[in-house]
Amino acid sequence: MKKLRFLAAAALWLSAATPMQAGTECEAFDAGALRALFAGLPTKLPADVTSFICRRAVCNHWAGEDAYDPDRARQIETAVKRLRCGSLSHDETNLQLHYSVEPDVLRALERTRGTKF
Repeated sequence: MKKLRFLAAAALWLSAATPMQAGTECEAFDAGALRALFAGLPTKLPADVTSFICRRAVCNHWAGEDAYDPDRARQIETAVKRLRCGSLSHDETNLQLHYSVEPDVLRALERTRGTKF
């Protein structure tokens, strides 16, 4: 219960400090990890861009995980499918095209490439 209250308080506090959007992969991580991920980025990024940056960071995390037994392999496979990690390149290209006249968005996508939680 304490952890749940802490996470709720952290999410409320953090929402004013980072471009975290409700309903994104960002909600699964603590305030410190989010501040590190979004450090130096504009605070007002579109929700789909924020969600994509978090999703890519989580996909990068799972890509580095070791499938040391069948259960772990299934866990990794399930997460990769749920996150649609196989479509990251396609999705990033679509965002770049959609926001092609917004340099802050393009810089944010470039600067967060290769990041992970």
